Amino acid sequence: MTGVHHMRLFKLLSIALLCSGCLDHSETEVIGYSSFVFESNVDVRELERNPDAKMKLDLNDGLAAGTIPLRTGYAGGREVKYWDLGPTLNTGEPIWVFKRHLGDQSVDAEHPPLIDSIPGDTVYSPIRLIFEVYVTAKWARQKFPSLRALDDGVELGLLEEPIAKDFFTNCVVTLKDNLLEGPDSTKIKPTAVYYRGRTVYQFCVGDLMGNSGLFATKMGAPVFGNAFLLRRETEAMTLDEALLKADLNGDADMLDANVVFDSSAGDMGYTSVWKNLDVVVDDKYEFGAAKGQDDLFKKMSWGLQGIDPPVIEYKDTGLFINRPILPEAP
Repeated sequence: MTGVHHMRLFKLLSIALLCSGCLDHSETEVIGYSSFVFESNVDVRELERNPDAKMKLDLNDGLAAGTIPLRTGYAGGREVKYWDLGPTLNTGEPIWVFKRHLGDQSVDAEHPPLIDSIPGDTVYSPIRLIFEVYVTAKWARQKFPSLRALDDGVELGLLEEPIAKDFFTNCVVTLKDNLLEGPDSTKIKPTAVYYRGRTVYQFCVGDLMGNSGLFATKMGAPVFGNAFLLRRETEAMTLDEALLKADLNGDADMLDANVVFDSSAGDMGYTSVWKNLDVVVDDKYEFGAAKGQDDLFKKMSWGLQGIDPPVIEYKDTGLFINRPILPEAP
């Protein structure tokens, strides 16, 4: 369901509830209270306090428990670092981000974002269309932990109507104790986000590292780049140390893969979520020989043509993988 459809639903629900008492109230009466809007001193309970809900989230987030390491692949002829955040759908879901006006500028309202889907929900996707929600002068740090609270906040004059932006971000909902490995072995914690009256946690890589998670739209839909996963013609598995349980390049770890991305963080057209292309190379291919799309393909008017050698054949698997690339240090 798109963000626009969500907002239409909010309005319909709100009007139906308000009109149930229309006979008893004047048309000019203003609602002054909502049980869905929390006062600033009221905690929003963590979803993980429910053991069943925590287990459902853990089973469906697509991430191994603990620290998600930085891995190495290739883009543009050089080695890049990326996080493997698992498979994903190619659809987008909304995220409402709260802002406030400060003169002619807009700043963070210090209120967690709001989402309406998490792993285990049918429509969950980490690809999030951003809606900005500005608080008004009446806002006294109330909390809006659900879609109903958001709608009531607008009706109460605490919030302005949400504004849809023209780009997506990449926010993976996971367990509170999971971590991302950052540059220089730092650890990045997930941040709080509200979901249906509860607090959950997410790695919002679009905010973490420059443009590592932001990507463009085309006609209002997300656009995806290509990730070429190489495998030798005599082998069933891709050239990925984590899958093969082997050190393929002799650097004393098993974090490398000969995945080739068609762009890197900061490049025009970079996406962070990729179409998964299976590329079969000859059995003499050496790990790391191809470091960019130009080592594998020629761009033709009708698409990509494999360069032989090393490419024997390739196909679009129809799958999508979430692998944000760490931007290079300035």
